[in-house]
Amino acid sequence: MKYKINLAMIIYFCTATSFSQIITVKQNGSGDYENIQDAVDAAANGDTVLVWPGTYQENVHIEEKDIVLGSLTLTSGDISYAYQTIIDGNHNGGCIWIDEVNFAEINGFTTIHGFGNDYTQMGGGILVYRSDYAEIKNCIIRDNQALFYGAGIMFYNTDGFISGCIIKNNHSYTRGGGICVLNAELVFDSLNP
Repeated sequence: MKYKINLAMIIYFCTATSFSQIITVKQNGSGDYENIQDAVDAAANGDTVLVWPGTYQENVHIEEKDIVLGSLTLTSGDISYAYQTIIDGNHNGGCIWIDEVNFAEINGFTTIHGFGNDYTQMGGGILVYRSDYAEIKNCIIRDNQALFYGAGIMFYNTDGFISGCIIKNNHSYTRGGGICVLNAELVFDSLNP
């Protein structure tokens, strides 16, 4: 009997601590965080980081955690939030870098002024790197650069899915101005490319 009680307590503890949460980002201070990277750093596997409209001058790095990063497009379906929620890389690194995750989703952002990503110099807008799978939905990827590959979006050693994205005015000094895919399989949404 003692063994069964302890096992039940362990099962309860594991399930009680495994619930995902929504972490909010609002520049006016009324959310959980005021910038995206702090919210990503605080997130755990399965969490959603939900970002309110504004221009965020950041280089967001999602590393070794499976999360969803979305604007209010994610919860409302309203694409206009993607135009209002901007990640500006400030020509100081890529806008979003996803690194060594099992799954990530990016939904409803405009990424601008990204330039490569630290040592890789790939993926000025979004770099998905050495991960299992990632989805990019309802994003506007524009006016980004990369010294090497994939100025707009770069999938490297990662399979992925793209739906409802606008990719324009990106420039790579080597190849893949809009999108570059190396050692990966990328699928485009046939209903909402």
